[in-house]
Amino acid sequence: MVVSPASMDANATVDTLRTQSGLSLSESWWKFLCRIQVPAKVKLFHNGIPTNSNLAKRGVLVDSLCLICRRRSESTMHSYWCCPALKVIRAGCPFMRGIKVNDNFDFIDFMLLCRDKLAKADLELLCLLLWRLWHRRNCSVHGSTSLPYTDIIPWSESFLSDFRNANSGGIPSAGVSKMAAPS
Repeated sequence: MVVSPASMDANATVDTLRTQSGLSLSESWWKFLCRIQVPAKVKLFHNGIPTNSNLAKRGVLVDSLCLICRRRSESTMHSYWCCPALKVIRAGCPFMRGIKVNDNFDFIDFMLLCRDKLAKADLELLCLLLWRLWHRRNCSVHGSTSLPYTDIIPWSESFLSDFRNANSGGIPSAGVSKMAAPS
């Protein structure tokens, strides 16, 4: 199933996926987070990240425009996927073709849609990419040196490979934590 950016039914489509699975959004989200095999520090995905748009909604006096492109409101989806500056990232992710979203798409719904549509390895790579993009955005905002966009995909692939190799042996690694859904 493809959700087009112009679709007015994007949320209904994700709601349908949730209903078919028999899980609430919260249950689906926690189940997803518990099962994904990425470093714990990457499992920070939710709509609470301090984008300018989220800060403005909470009453913080900030310009809600994206700090990178200065064209649109910096929503979570804009920061992670839809910003025009991320074109090279989107082009480098052939596994994402067919998954279309816009700036107003809910991030959790996006991740659940990707969970249902992508192979496990591609989903894990996507999580690393999004985490690294947020890190890059923070470096840019705070005046630190940041990785060029063209290097983010190779860096993420290498990081994920190293993580998998470090955690493939019979000895549990301190880098992998087991998460449990809140009771």
